[in-house]
Amino acid sequence: MRHLADWVELDGREEEGGGSILRHALGFSVLTGRPFRIQHIRANRPQPGLRPQHLHGVRAAARLCGARVRGDSVGSTELTFEPGPIRPGDYEIDIGTAGSVTLLLQAVLLPVVMGPVETRWVVRGGTDVPWSIPADYFEAVLLFHLQRWAQVSFRLFRRGYYPAGGGHVEFRAQPHGAPPTPLRLDGSGRLVRMEGVAHASHHLRSARVAERMRESAVNALRRPPDVPVSVRVDYQETASPGAGIVLWAVLQDVDDPTVEYRLGASALGERGVPAETVGVRAAQALLEELDAGACADRHLADQLVPFLAWTGGCLRTSAITPHTRASLYVARQFLPEARWDVREDGLITVTRP
Repeated sequence: MRHLADWVELDGREEEGGGSILRHALGFSVLTGRPFRIQHIRANRPQPGLRPQHLHGVRAAARLCGARVRGDSVGSTELTFEPGPIRPGDYEIDIGTAGSVTLLLQAVLLPVVMGPVETRWVVRGGTDVPWSIPADYFEAVLLFHLQRWAQVSFRLFRRGYYPAGGGHVEFRAQPHGAPPTPLRLDGSGRLVRMEGVAHASHHLRSARVAERMRESAVNALRRPPDVPVSVRVDYQETASPGAGIVLWAVLQDVDDPTVEYRLGASALGERGVPAETVGVRAAQALLEELDAGACADRHLADQLVPFLAWTGGCLRTSAITPHTRASLYVARQFLPEARWDVREDGLITVTRP
């Protein structure tokens, strides 16, 4: 075992007190080579401790670097993780439930984008489920911003809704290899277009659920009226019925037209909630992000904080959420040498030595 001075100690009760503290810790540990111990895992959740979803993330990160792990069992509230060198290769994971494939990938995203090797991930589980990153948002918004550091690709072969899951995705990452450029997402953008995907299972095709979500969202987004809005419809055969919509706005930097930003928003269908209401909810959420005038929406910010911590730079988000504060908490423990300036107006700046 390494000397205790090398270990990062984390408290799962900090900030939002959920699974994101563990996922971000796994990513930082694999990339930095620093072992960590976390106590009070998911202390602020109705069922504290590790759930099967989180165990798959731990084991995915452990496979990536040959880590030694203790405490990796359902219900465990304490875990230790000692990483080894990052290993290239193909990784296949079947969560077996509707556990989120994108949250699992979040646990390894930092090291596979910023690390030294190429990896391919095939993951089966939930692609569009509550309290997680929708698959289309993951591809169109998050990976769009990560491609500055790596060649990344994402394929959605099959959607998986709650409760059966059964979704199937493939993610590839090949780091560019050059020293990473600092993240700069604090400029001013001009809205040039809005895009999206309204999706539903084949069970709901006859009720035109996806079309109704799209039509209501497009009507709500026609502000200003001269900005193109394009939302495609996607029906798939799925193990469980479900529906949802993901929207994103493309902005062009006013000082450098070659630079683009993307803001996103989404909504999931619910039993008893009209499809039109779901579409409007997503549209209103996207319009709120645009009205804030930031370069990163509130959900993107907490996902980008680890990359910001590693590269330095700045980003401006619409709101500093509890999830963002949890991400900041973990980053500070692993990279204590970095200097942070977090302002209530949403501007986060990191200076690396």
